Amino acid sequence: MRAAAVRPLPRSTWRCTAGLSRTCGGWLLAALLVCAGAVTACTPAPTRVLMFGDSITMESQHQLSAHGIEVHAFGGTAICDWLAAMRTQAATGSVRKVYLEFVGNRFTACITSRPELAAYASDAVTAVAIWRAHHVRVVWVRPPEPRPVAAASLARRQLVAANAELLATPSFDEVQTAEQQAGADAYVDTDPLIAPGRVFTPTVPCRGSEPCAVLAPAGFDAARSSDGVHLCPTTSGIINGVVTGVCTVYATSEQRFADQVTNG
Repeated sequence: MRAAAVRPLPRSTWRCTAGLSRTCGGWLLAALLVCAGAVTACTPAPTRVLMFGDSITMESQHQLSAHGIEVHAFGGTAICDWLAAMRTQAATGSVRKVYLEFVGNRFTACITSRPELAAYASDAVTAVAIWRAHHVRVVWVRPPEPRPVAAASLARRQLVAANAELLATPSFDEVQTAEQQAGADAYVDTDPLIAPGRVFTPTVPCRGSEPCAVLAPAGFDAARSSDGVHLCPTTSGIINGVVTGVCTVYATSEQRFADQVTNG
């Protein structure tokens, strides 16, 4: 059986065919765009909430975790110690919000090699940029006001100079200001429930049903460690800003810190 000859389309239909081709092309493009939108819509929305910080954050890690925050923190560290980890986490595309808290430690190599205040200001801007590039909401957290160095005894000042994190010197406030000015989306001050009015206090009035009279007179709880910086009342072993051991009593300031962070 002889195959039927293929006859070309009449010339009168060429314009119509071309028009149909253009129309189909338009339909195809629209379909592709719809499909692309569908794929994007099906991509899981970022849900993770992270917090990077030093020993203040580390002390409150269990309370922060109870609020659904993934904690990345270690005592004595500075912003620059965490920049690589921030880049790695930001690149996952799964982070919705990140909290950053740093008192202004100067113990690790990445910070001791540079002028402190300039380094913190620069690193704060870098940290914000890392997260902003991935559309993550950035919140800076101000740790509670430490005890003024001038009010401490000579022995306590010597302990602080040797072992503890940065206390209430001008550079503490300058570091916090530099971080605040780095362009984050929000700023949380944890002073109100721990050091009201940004004034250090060793005790705070008990709240609600929390344990009360913990290493303090009736109606109050101890608010800070003996070094005037940390949140656990029994913290004493501190080496290069690293808190050693586990808090052995109820630490109201750890809970208050976490509560204020998550409300910000």
